[in-house]
Amino acid sequence: MTRNRWPCNSVSKRGEYAGEDDFAYTFEREQARLQRLALLLTANAEAARSCVRLAFDECIASSSVFKEWALKWARRMIIRNAASLTLNPDKPLGSRNGGSGTAIAHIPDYPLESILDLPALERLAYVICVLERYSTNDCALLLGRSPREIDRALDRVGSHRGEIEESRQMCTANRTCLERLSKAEEEDEYSFLQSN
Repeated sequence: MTRNRWPCNSVSKRGEYAGEDDFAYTFEREQARLQRLALLLTANAEAARSCVRLAFDECIASSSVFKEWALKWARRMIIRNAASLTLNPDKPLGSRNGGSGTAIAHIPDYPLESILDLPALERLAYVICVLERYSTNDCALLLGRSPREIDRALDRVGSHRGEIEESRQMCTANRTCLERLSKAEEEDEYSFLQSN
């Protein structure tokens, strides 16, 4: 039986790397989903915008991401930035300007509002493990915690599970959770996409 041996440069021949245009297209096409992810992770509108903006800048600077992975990479960068911002608020985050942002106290008719009320670690663990379907080990690596801490955080979320599952089902039925933003605000928020 003959074994196939791939030359070292075969990966670059089989797949194309994502460029600036690919990431700009991904962020433009998926802006509502990416913003919702950042909002769920940070529970803070200004911090969510900062996470999306910084993730966009980091994705543009990436040189070794396959085109097919552009959306997954964008989501991972948002998760990483949101975790850093939420768990280490004193540590500067990339090009983040000062201030802790505007906290979201109440979003009328927001399907996942109950997640925003969870403590930071529990909220991050729930969104990353349950909604984004990362393993406990991957979540622990992203958050800089042990898998045991993540398991405990998910156990603590269990007391809120009923209301969260109800919210999650509502969100699944209505995928446009952030349409509450005005059109002008949304265009202004993402104007950086056209400038790059």
